[in-house]
Amino acid sequence: MTIPVFELRDRLAKARTTAGYTQADLADKLHITRATLNRYETGQRIAPDSIVQSIAEATGVPREWFYAQDGEQTIGTTTQRFTIEVNADGARIVD
Repeated sequence: MTIPVFELRDRLAKARTTAGYTQADLADKLHITRATLNRYETGQRIAPDSIVQSIAEATGVPREWFYAQDGEQTIGTTTQRFTIEVNADGARIVD
């Protein structure tokens, strides 16, 4: 399955659900409340980088994907297009 491009809040929710977590399960793993995670996923609050990093680690999705625009990642002056493929074994970048 390929994850389409979304805003950060949508990507947080997509990573969570694809990894099989409920909001309560992931919130517990991150040591935050379910309500706080819900606010990040609905865009009521912006998730701090430390939370995004923790979600990336918990779900197996590369951290860069949460911040990339239109499936692009820029490093220095080079821009790469990529897609994240997610399955039960985790996630990987597909060129």
